[in-house]
Amino acid sequence: DFIDNIDNAGDNAVGGMCVSDTACDIITISAPTDGGTVTETTATLTGSVSDATVTDGRVTVTAGSSSNTFNLTIDGSGAFTGAIPLFNGENIITVRVTKTNGVVCAKTIRVTSSATSSSNELIRAQASWDADTDIDLHLVKPNGTYENQGGGDGSDCNYSTCRTGESNTVDWGVVGDDDDPGLDVDDCIGGNCINNHIENIILNQIPENGDYKVYLDAYANEGGAAIVTATIFIRGASVGSVTCTAMQLGTVTDSCFVGTISWSGGTDGNGTFTADGTQAADF
Repeated sequence: DFIDNIDNAGDNAVGGMCVSDTACDIITISAPTDGGTVTETTATLTGSVSDATVTDGRVTVTAGSSSNTFNLTIDGSGAFTGAIPLFNGENIITVRVTKTNGVVCAKTIRVTSSATSSSNELIRAQASWDADTDIDLHLVKPNGTYENQGGGDGSDCNYSTCRTGESNTVDWGVVGDDDDPGLDVDDCIGGNCINNHIENIILNQIPENGDYKVYLDAYANEGGAAIVTATIFIRGASVGSVTCTAMQLGTVTDSCFVGTISWSGGTDGNGTFTADGTQAADF
């Protein structure tokens, strides 16, 4: 991103660079506080856009050599809100909107996350997509079983088993220990959902060496088929991404096997990612 200014969504308008237009007075970022520090792996981004001619919004988060770009949902009053995943350390958050006349306007803030350190955020799987529908991200432990539509025997971290801050059924290592994965950003449709087309799973300890598998599942049909990009990070560095197309519930592209993270050496060790991208009704 810092070389070619093209982010993982193929957007060359902001990329991995810090973009801030002092003449851009239509964007207000209310939270998080510019220059502030949070103790979580996510931040709730809130603000507003005062120009009714805005047709498109994006938010880009960069830290070091890592960068992610997501859709920004702006409601009829011009307000936006939603959880965004952060990297460890200083994060550069850029909100960018496009007017009907093609003019691009952007505002940038800096926020530091102290929730983890680069050495103990071992695995991060992240998904983003383009349609207003519900896509679920899954991380399955070695010899575990992927469960389409969620749930399962506890070997699959998904929205119903390992959502951060809830009573979870996932316990991968020592019983009761803090060695389990967490879904700290969950996107869904309706109810008390954060509909910003992002999901994020983090694993800070390695309870078991072996192959961790990443899947995507189309949970709902709202918004039609989605193009979904999953990005894998190991120890804070992006190691690869996979794009799965036409994901829609009840079709032959309902699920996508993103790939395998092969890990050795336990929490002090390291891993490699092998991309796949095979799609099917189920696995």
